Amino acid sequence: MSDDKLQDINKQKEVEFYSACVNAWFNTRLEYDKSILVLSSSGIGLLLSLFTAFGIPGSYSLIFYILAIVFLGVASVSVLAVFVVNASHIEKVISGKEQESFILSLLDKTIILSFALGVFFVSLVGVSIAIRSYIKQEDKMSQQKSNRVIVGDSFNGISKLDTSATLKESFNGIAAIQPKPTDTQSGADQANQQSKSSQSASNDKK
Repeated sequence: MSDDKLQDINKQKEVEFYSACVNAWFNTRLEYDKSILVLSSSGIGLLLSLFTAFGIPGSYSLIFYILAIVFLGVASVSVLAVFVVNASHIEKVISGKEQESFILSLLDKTIILSFALGVFFVSLVGVSIAIRSYIKQEDKMSQQKSNRVIVGDSFNGISKLDTSATLKESFNGIAAIQPKPTDTQSGADQANQQSKSSQSASNDKK
């Protein structure tokens, strides 16, 4: 085999290797952008599901909801913008009019920053919901414990229902109706006088 043929073969290998690397680079970049788009859309759907299931635990959670949706929405829109700008950028690169695109660089940074912040605020939403659920569970358990204590204390004064004590107290003032000694003495004197008068009357008749 001549040297010219070997050089041609080596050139073909280099071209094929370069084209394979370029294809791999484009596919990686496209998969990266697609993954960001899918994750951002899924994050927004997750936030809506959490809002439907748990509502808004507090004012801070509402702020976290809004910021997470805004940043994930910015990430999704930026990815779609990248797909549009890529086409014109490739045309300019092929024609030799442009080497790097400032817009694509700005969009790439926007995607990374907005997606990271969106994931951060989604995490804060999840933490706030978990804390709120834990507090509600603790309040529910404390209420159940307090209800059990009240039931136990409801029989605390059962000794007051002692029937013997009630009966004793119901006749406690019976001494008030006892005849006074003065009334008894006067009644006895009147009886003696009546008997004496009757005896004197019988003696007179005789």
